[in-house]
Formats: sequence, C-alpha cells, structure tokens
Amino acid sequence: MSFSSTVKEELIGLSTKSSCCRRALLYGFMLGAEIEGDTLSISSEIEAVAAHVAKLIREFFGKEPTAEVTACFGRKKYILRFESARLLKFLHGVDLGEGDLISLLGKSCASCPQAFLRGAFLTFGTVSDPAQSYHAEFLIPFAARAEKLDALLAELGIPARRISRAKKIGLYYKSSSVIEELFAEIGGSRAVFDLINAKIERELRNNENRATNCDARNIAKMVSASQKQITAILRLKDCGMLDSLEEDLRKTAELRMEHDEVSLSELAALHEPPISKSGLNHRLVRLCELAEKIK
Repeated sequence: MSFSSTVKEELIGLSTKSSCCRRALLYGFMLGAEIEGDTLSISSEIEAVAAHVAKLIREFFGKEPTAEVTACFGRKKYILRFESARLLKFLHGVDLGEGDLISLLGKSCASCPQAFLRGAFLTFGTVSDPAQSYHAEFLIPFAARAEKLDALLAELGIPARRISRAKKIGLYYKSSSVIEELFAEIGGSRAVFDLINAKIERELRNNENRATNCDARNIAKMVSASQKQITAILRLKDCGMLDSLEEDLRKTAELRMEHDEVSLSELAALHEPPISKSGLNHRLVRLCELAEKIK
C-alpha cells in the first residue's frame, strides 16, 4: 500500500461527531463531483472512501446513490451517482464564484473548515512517500473550485503553490514542515508522526553520507600529499642527496617511504622520540622544497 493510501485510510477512519462537520466533510468530497443535468457523480479508487460518501449521502439527502465499479489500467474505480438540489446549488455557487467555500456551506462551526478540507484531500489529494521526497498535492479538474480551495488553504495558514497539469490545476506543497501542518489541520496525526520520523531518518542518512564524503575527501587529500612527498624523497635519493641530509630530515624521509599510507599523526608517532604533527609537517615541506631545487 502506498503512503498516500495509508494516509487516506487514517483520515477516512476518523470520527466526526458534529452534524455540521459531517456535512462539511461530505461537501468537501463533493467538491470533486461532476454534474450531468440534475445528476451528480463522484468517484474514488478507495472503496472505504466511496462507502463513507454513500453513508453521508444517505444521512443528509435521504437517498441511496447508485454504485458502479469500473476498472482502468488494472485499478478499480468506485462511482456513485445521485441527485440533490441542495448540492447542485452549492456547486453552482462555487463554480460561479459566489462567496467562499465555508459561507456557501451555510451553518457551520469552527471545525467545519478542517472537515471540509479533509473531504477535499480524500477526493483530490495525494502525498508522496516521505522517505523518497516531500510532495503533497490537490489535483483539481475544475478551475473555479481550485480557486476556492486555494483561498481556503490560504485562510487556514497553509497557502499552496500552483501548477497546471494538462487540464487540471495542482495545489501543491514541497516543504515537509508545511505538509505536516496540512495533515495536522485535517486530523492526520499518524501521518504527521510518519513524516517527522521519515525526515529524521533522511537527515541521519544525509549526515552519514556527508561524513563519508568528507572522510573520502580527506583520504584522497592525504594520499595525494603522501605521493607528492615520496616523489620528492625519491628525487633526493636518486640525486644522492638523501644520505647527506640532516639526521632528522633523513629519518623522516625514511619513515615516509616505509609508511606511505599512514596519516601525518600516525607518521609523527612513529618517530623516536615521537614528534609533533606540525614539526613533522615542517620537515616534509622542507624535503619537498629541497627536491624542487634540483634541476
């Protein structure tokens, strides 16, 4: 099951006690309804969503919707059809740009906008697996309804970005923190925790990758420096200058050739007595400078 389906499963299972909020939830679902004469039709790929919509239709309109199951590209689609003068009036008001979504609902409480938005997400919404990317979107085939939903999201403090996708309008989010706010607003507390946990895991992996890359860069730099030092020492040796060097330089040169893969700290500790890292670095720089003077 996809992360988006898991989130919707949580949302559809939430209890909505207030009658006005259940009505707002239904009208949120119906924001995706198509109008054919006096008939309204709404579809969902999730059977539980279709069943919940049918239950709300019976409660508020006293009608049993006709149900149809179709298949498209191997995926089932549940379609409900029914008639309602009240809902037609609401949708016509939305499509004609009359007022905002919540005022068009009529009597409502402070929680109705959240219930409405939950219904809209269950109809139009998708969210990607946060382990892969952060993206939540309402993909709406009706321009006027997209405008109204966009305004509601902004009013609730979670304004969306907008994109055109073929003949549909996408209201989307790419920020994990804003997606968390969206799901907190519509009641998806488990989804919020999943998002937070996924973000923590991604940050840990990114930190590990950065540390690994940093280690790799440091190793590459160390190997490059070591090869440069050994090349200089071999040049001094080939020219017969190595044996005539001061004892401390000669000892450092011999140790570097014997231990070409160790770090400066490890090489400094191999000296008897051990020397400081800065002291070792000074000697190696001196050996390279002497080698540079050889024509």
